[in-house]
Amino acid sequence: MKMSENVDFTSTKSKQFNAKVHQLQEMLHRVTADKSGNTGKELLIQLKYFHNTLSSWVKDSYPCFNLDNHEFNHDRFPNAKYEPLYNTLLEFISQTQSIDDEELESSLLKAVAYVLPFLPTEVLLSTPMSLVTCLFDVTPWMQGQIIDMLTQYVLPLMFCFITKNVSDELAEINLIIPSLIAIVLDATSSTGIWTKIMECLMKYKSDVVTDLLMNLAYGSNKSLEASIHLLNRYFAPVNIGSLAFLFVLINSFYL
Repeated sequence: MKMSENVDFTSTKSKQFNAKVHQLQEMLHRVTADKSGNTGKELLIQLKYFHNTLSSWVKDSYPCFNLDNHEFNHDRFPNAKYEPLYNTLLEFISQTQSIDDEELESSLLKAVAYVLPFLPTEVLLSTPMSLVTCLFDVTPWMQGQIIDMLTQYVLPLMFCFITKNVSDELAEINLIIPSLIAIVLDATSSTGIWTKIMECLMKYKSDVVTDLLMNLAYGSNKSLEASIHLLNRYFAPVNIGSLAFLFVLINSFYL
């Protein structure tokens, strides 16, 4: 294939992809307006297109990860609306309670996973917080799926590849961990989810106990019990009762 033919072919693929993103956005508007969830089958067909297309582009383009710059090399990818797709998928995830379809919920997360290599680094770094924020709006089953994706794919990607120096306390991934823990503990009462997120963070961050103590001191009343549970489970022996009482006194004094 000649260069001009290849450019035309890539342009055609991008136009088709962008049109599908627009259709997905229109579908989101319908779902948001109509809570009946009648678009489930149509949405699954759309998501399957993105699964197949993005996976084939990865195979065809073979995007290498540039370790020096800590980012994916996007030069070989078609120029398409990846970020609008990503944002639309996240909005759909927040609407899944009205659809109540586990196959559809799983397919949405799968599409998010496929699109991540196509996104700019600054969007990738915001992904952990974007995902945990969805925990408030989804079913308990979907909460577990989001945490699995976060602990098995997203956080390892952030710590091992995207972040230049994980020992840097001011690295963006390290700065968001206290807030990430707080949201997870607020969003769910599942001890299984608490332990999954904690054990994942302990693999990559040596001072995660400090993040947990920050949540104990400044988190909500709901997350206080979870924080004490995790401290007692992973960082004993600590006089958790005295420590919790101390932080309650501190908060009462300054509030």
